[in-house]
Amino acid sequence: MSIRIKSVKGWLLIAMAGCMALMAGFAQASAPAAAPDGVSYITFSPLVVNYGSGPRMKYLKAEISVRVADGATATAVQHHMPLLRNGLVMLFSQQSEEAVGSPEGKESLRQQALTAINQLIHEETGQGGVVDLFFNNLILQ
Repeated sequence: MSIRIKSVKGWLLIAMAGCMALMAGFAQASAPAAAPDGVSYITFSPLVVNYGSGPRMKYLKAEISVRVADGATATAVQHHMPLLRNGLVMLFSQQSEEAVGSPEGKESLRQQALTAINQLIHEETGQGGVVDLFFNNLILQ
C-alpha cells in the first residue's frame, strides 16, 4: 500500500507530526534520571558573571550541578531554574577577589550557593530538598 501526498498541506502536517514526536523524545531525555532511591542530579547551564571591584573587570564562570533527594524537588528545581540562576548570578557577582581566591573561599561560596538555592525553593514551594551543590567547573579570571 502506497500513500501519495499531493498537497503542500499534507507534507507540512507530516513534517509537523515528525517534529512533535522528536521533541517529545528530547523532552523525556532531558529530564533527570532518578536512581532507585530517588536521588538525581540536575546540571545548570554555565553561569558567567563579572565580580569584584576595581579598575580591572574580573569574571567568574561556574558550571554547577545540584543533588536532590526526590522527584518533587527535581521538578521544582527545573521549574524555577530562571529564578535559581538569577539568585546565583546575584550571589556570585557580590564576591570579592579575596573571598573566592582560596580553596576555603570557594567552599564558602559553594555553601552560600546551596543555602541560596534552598532558600529560593523554600520561598516558592514551601519545601527545601536540594541536598548538595557541586562546582563541575569554576574559572576565575
